[in-house]
Amino acid sequence: MENITEEFESVKKIVEHVLSTDQRARNNDLYLCLRIWENMQNIKILVDFKEIPNMINPETIRRVRQSIQNTEEKFLPDDPNVLTRRRIREVAIRKYFKPESWVYQEWQKRKFKVKEAI
Repeated sequence: MENITEEFESVKKIVEHVLSTDQRARNNDLYLCLRIWENMQNIKILVDFKEIPNMINPETIRRVRQSIQNTEEKFLPDDPNVLTRRRIREVAIRKYFKPESWVYQEWQKRKFKVKEAI
């Protein structure tokens, strides 16, 4: 089983670096993902950056896929190990972000109110 804490801490450093150096990444998760994949992982992605505001957020895609598979029980994975890996990862992630964790406590301290945009 992969170590979720190590993975999240490593990704956190990368995300913080991109957020600190590119203001556009602070406002658009998809742009942030593309910057990380291209500049930090050397993955070449051919995307016109002007089109990013029109692209579907990867998190939205993941959540919809999750709903289709978990709630509707349609189009389940062909690989039987995928479900096992997802469940193990889900438990580890919930443990990492549980209310007693330092991550959750730090988030609670730093929460700020967002002005209503509408």
